[in-house]
Amino acid sequence: LARGDGAGHLAAPQMVALPGNWAITAGAADLDMDGALDLLVALPGPSRVAILKGVGGGSFAPAVFVSTPGDTYGVDFADLDEDGAVDVLANCWPHPQLAFGDGHGGLGPWQSVTATYGPGDLGLADLNADGHIDLFMSAGNSTRWRFGAGNGTFGQESYVLHSLPQDASMIAAADFDCDGHVDIVEGTTLVGVLYSDGQGSFDAPFVHGIGRGWANAFGDMNGDGRIDAVAADRQGKAISVQLNRGPNCPPSTYCVAKINSLGCTPAIDSSGVPSAGATSGFVISCAQVRNQKNGLLFYGFSGATQVPMVGGFRCVSPPIRRAIAVNAGGNPLPANDCSGLLSMDWNAFSHGLLGGNPAPAGATVGAEVHSQWWSRDQGFAPPNNHSLSDGLRFTIQP
Repeated sequence: LARGDGAGHLAAPQMVALPGNWAITAGAADLDMDGALDLLVALPGPSRVAILKGVGGGSFAPAVFVSTPGDTYGVDFADLDEDGAVDVLANCWPHPQLAFGDGHGGLGPWQSVTATYGPGDLGLADLNADGHIDLFMSAGNSTRWRFGAGNGTFGQESYVLHSLPQDASMIAAADFDCDGHVDIVEGTTLVGVLYSDGQGSFDAPFVHGIGRGWANAFGDMNGDGRIDAVAADRQGKAISVQLNRGPNCPPSTYCVAKINSLGCTPAIDSSGVPSAGATSGFVISCAQVRNQKNGLLFYGFSGATQVPMVGGFRCVSPPIRRAIAVNAGGNPLPANDCSGLLSMDWNAFSHGLLGGNPAPAGATVGAEVHSQWWSRDQGFAPPNNHSLSDGLRFTIQP
């Protein structure tokens, strides 16, 4: 485990005890929803995955082993059935295996998922911005994907052919060009980025060289909001970081707002820059809300979603946190209209200047935040007497 400093540098690795001499792949997710990330590791040899419960501070409890139906080459995780709990997808041969999480750290029985792949890698992400998690795979000279239905199942398979090396088995997804669409990247020494149109279609791969990579990963390594590449060199026993020098990623909206009882559509917006160093200057607002109603901002750090809730959609993945309550103002009562405007300065809130209980990650460089406004709407009968905006995603800048 190598800790990042938020400026593109990694500290000396700390060993995490596992049985055997090595692990195939590892990833982190909050399986038991206690706020601490747990470690999932695919191990060589007998078909199994190790789960190390996070205890906070980057430490983990001893491994608990889960058997899989076949040899396991990797693990990925997301809330595939949209029940709020993290599910696990194991890259098994000859078919991927899916186990639904119970939200308490337990997993249900493994279920086989039909997919054309191998030898290769697979991943999970919302590729077509419909709020459901999709499955994508490397398969020889093609990249393939199946759109998720939101209930743990996937639709028909699509693909793009390419000429990347046949052993280019690593695959991942992220918005590499900051256009608000999730792209796919596949490869090892040479990587191909398949840029997305946001509707589930992809261009042919644009090929980049990132050095003598054996296993690659991607994330914002220097806190500038752009996705960088990290390559592990097995021969040189080194890790290299290639920073993304593309455009800065501005805040962007996603998800679908709930039309309120007066027929208005609440619209989330922002102005300024979300900053770890500034105590003001990034205002998140919501127009077209009912006048003189109280509301607050939901937010989280576990990604986007689009799950039905109180007649609309919840746009923030759990665990969900709440900012402070604010009043929409607008025309004074007894007027009954959509002149209200909810507004809060995120930089001030995340530094503790507005009260409440802000999460430390909200003022941490590189943290990706997903947010959504909620307010009262008594024009609807309970339990749907609530108003929900669309979502806003943003990355904390220096």
